[in-house]
Amino acid sequence: FDAGRSYNGDICCPETPISNGCVCDDTPTPWMVSNNKTCEDIPNTIQSKCNADATWEAEKYCQKSCFDAGRGYSGDECCSNSCTECDDTPTDYMNSIGHTCETGTWHIQNNCNENVAWVGAGYCRQSCFEAERGYEGDSCCS
Repeated sequence: FDAGRSYNGDICCPETPISNGCVCDDTPTPWMVSNNKTCEDIPNTIQSKCNADATWEAEKYCQKSCFDAGRGYSGDECCSNSCTECDDTPTDYMNSIGHTCETGTWHIQNNCNENVAWVGAGYCRQSCFEAERGYEGDSCCS
């Protein structure tokens, strides 16, 4: 990825900030510190403060949590570093004809997030995600 040669669907984040400010922190407010609270502990406050509160915006309190909640500060581009290890389980039919999720490209393009049975069972999660046809809510690690 860092060499500019990523795979389709890769979502990679460098370890250090880049020019677009990819890395965000989760600095708590002074009140949160004195009350042993983290940004993750206060989801209702995140929804009501963040970019709706001038002080929060000026100090960029809970920057990452605000961004993840869709309430990010103007100009912020935070990388999401949370991902899930997704399995890549083919259907019984794919197995019976010798196809895997990696080799069954027709199946991926025609079923992933469109076929009710596939959605219900989560077949080929990783391959569907990498083909940009992932299931709702999936953020598979590459």
